[in-house]
Amino acid sequence: MKPNGNQYKVIVVDDEVMAVKAICCIIEKQCPEFEVVGTAGNGSEALELIKKTSPDLVLTDVEMPVKNGLELVREASGMRPDLCFCIISGYQDFEYARDAFRGGVLDYLTKPIVPSQMLRTMKNVEEKLRKFYYDRRVGIFRKICVGESISLEEIQAFFPYKEFYAALLRENGLPRRYSPAREPELYGTIDEAYMVFGRDNMEELFLIPKEVLGTQPLIDYMTRVERRQKTEGSYTTLLYYGEAFSGPEISEKIRDLYYWLNTLSTVGLPRWWTWIKSDS
Repeated sequence: MKPNGNQYKVIVVDDEVMAVKAICCIIEKQCPEFEVVGTAGNGSEALELIKKTSPDLVLTDVEMPVKNGLELVREASGMRPDLCFCIISGYQDFEYARDAFRGGVLDYLTKPIVPSQMLRTMKNVEEKLRKFYYDRRVGIFRKICVGESISLEEIQAFFPYKEFYAALLRENGLPRRYSPAREPELYGTIDEAYMVFGRDNMEELFLIPKEVLGTQPLIDYMTRVERRQKTEGSYTTLLYYGEAFSGPEISEKIRDLYYWLNTLSTVGLPRWWTWIKSDS
């Protein structure tokens, strides 16, 4: 599943009607992580469908009229560098599709389609898509945290929840910015629905979707985190937003949390601060 729990969107491209039906049937009945959002009979039709449906994955035959599968991969990758592909072909020689694997192709299926082979391939594709989404989210989140600009389109694509909470927990003093022995950054795991980033192992910035937290108050959750993370004799600074905010506000809210951490952190003293949305 995608970060927000939705299915991965798939389009199937093949000029053989029966092959399309067989593939769609297997996905719809046995691949709950995927949803077929459209089909096409050649590469040109598929390009238009990609523009309309914004899929995560394209399953495409190689030999097709008008525009073949390898041409589709090249052109669609230019339009959508993040789009993933799985090649389907009667050619069993891997060398035939080698170039395609350099252009975003995740896997290769041979005809006739065997359900067990199809299921193994889709499971493999799902794992790669999960890793892809995680890596992109981590990369974007890190850029936001270090002050780099991120487009609204990227935020909406990889942080698709409607509203978020944010909290910044710092143990002891601020990071040693000018230390030559820089400590490694901290990230959350691929299975977590929320994002975690730390400039070192004494800090955690949480970005938590509102629907993941549910009815639980953010302060209750962060109190448990603080108690679990805090070491004996240390002190903590916690800054958090008391109300949820929208995806387009993520960069602004995170920037403000870091600003207030630098402004309000007091050596040796625990400090907890909360803010309400400025438009509330």
